[in-house]
Amino acid sequence: FAFSALSLDFIMQILHSAGADISSTAVGEPSVFSLHDYLMFIPSYVIIAPVSEELFFRGYALGGLSKRGYVNIGVVFTSILFGAIHLNPIAFFSLTMAGVMLAGVYLRTGSLVAPIVAHATNNFLSLTLAFFGY
Repeated sequence: FAFSALSLDFIMQILHSAGADISSTAVGEPSVFSLHDYLMFIPSYVIIAPVSEELFFRGYALGGLSKRGYVNIGVVFTSILFGAIHLNPIAFFSLTMAGVMLAGVYLRTGSLVAPIVAHATNNFLSLTLAFFGY
């Protein structure tokens, strides 16, 4: 996840240096302006999204492809789909890399609990940093 965050920051800096008008809030990312906003985002961003996304991408899609012997193709396909489904072209690469990491956690542990916890932790940290203006 650190690599994912750093790569997104690097891409944002390159685009900004090239004169692109990049807002401080990425497309699809929450705008947290108050404690109320922060508290309103927690259920969906920290609980619902990680659970539903991990159930689909790692549990259903990657799990199904892995059972059929397509582990590597499954990791690549589900990670690219994970990056694309967030509808954020600037963060596509970093989200795809996060998908690879989550797939690795799932395959390593054989459980959906670990990638759900990792995903929720990442989203919680992102949301909290956004709340504090980072």
